[in-house]
Order: sequence, then structure tokens, then C-alpha cells
Amino acid sequence: MSWNGGGRRVSVGKQEVMPQRSDLDTEDKILGVEQSVLVSNMKFKLV
Repeated sequence: MSWNGGGRRVSVGKQEVMPQRSDLDTEDKILGVEQSVLVSNMKFKLV
């Protein structure tokens, strides 16, 4: 997954979601098996 930094919210987790650095551009971050992602108001790509 990838996103453009912008200070919005990206959180990832299995049972409890943990915030990620959303203020920086991020590319090729791996989403683990059975994990969920929560995205709020930003350009986000899940491939």
C-alpha cells in the first residue's frame, strides 16, 4: 500500500489499529495477513 503524506490518518492492525506516519509519502508498505487499514481523507492506494 502507498499514500501521499498530508497529515491525515492511516492506521493498521489486526485486533487493535495503530497509527502510521501519515505526514510522509510512503510507498510499498506491506499489509500483513488478516490486518485491516483505516484511512481518512488522503490519497491512498492498495495494490
